[in-house]
Amino acid sequence: MDNYPVLQSNDNMLQLAEQMPTELLQQMLTVRLSKSVEAVQKDVCEVRDAVLILKDNHGRQLDDLNNSVMMISNQFNRIDDQHLRGRYKTASELGRLFRFNITPQRMNRLLKVVGILLSSVKEPTPSADMYKGKVQMCYKLDKKSPKGKVVGWYPIYHEEKAIKHINEWLHKRDYLLKFNTRCNEAELETFIDELYYTHVTKQSVQSLGI
Repeated sequence: MDNYPVLQSNDNMLQLAEQMPTELLQQMLTVRLSKSVEAVQKDVCEVRDAVLILKDNHGRQLDDLNNSVMMISNQFNRIDDQHLRGRYKTASELGRLFRFNITPQRMNRLLKVVGILLSSVKEPTPSADMYKGKVQMCYKLDKKSPKGKVVGWYPIYHEEKAIKHINEWLHKRDYLLKFNTRCNEAELETFIDELYYTHVTKQSVQSLGI
């Protein structure tokens, strides 16, 4: 306990202050002021800590929300349902539906030519429009390692919609007859390569101003 008089009223405080030595009065005021400052600093620290905790909790909630949104978005474009899987084909499976077999590499080229895949991306990547509609043109399937770990994804294509899209694109540009009258697999691959050069490679070069 401080060895200073207890001031209970303004009158008493004034009387005692007048009777006190100046040095003693300064010491008493300094101690009391110091305690007041410490109390304020303590309150400020408590408020600051509370704000930091709220920010941390809010940040975690935002992170959890963002993670949930990303998970839902990814799952929306992926399917594992075997019933749906039967209606969708990989590039390799899609290539076997034509008169002459089209290899996965050439099939990916053809899909880039007709706009199902993005021509500017090396890996087979469907354009955003291919995920729209009640029946989507494309879905994503997880690519898994031998141990079952997800290491990426690959697109699969709705069989009927993809073939219809390809035929309509070819017909609109007067390529359909030429496409369907190739005599063998080699001729069909050459024709796909020509389409790819004209509508993908050449366009890319022109866009670069070369």
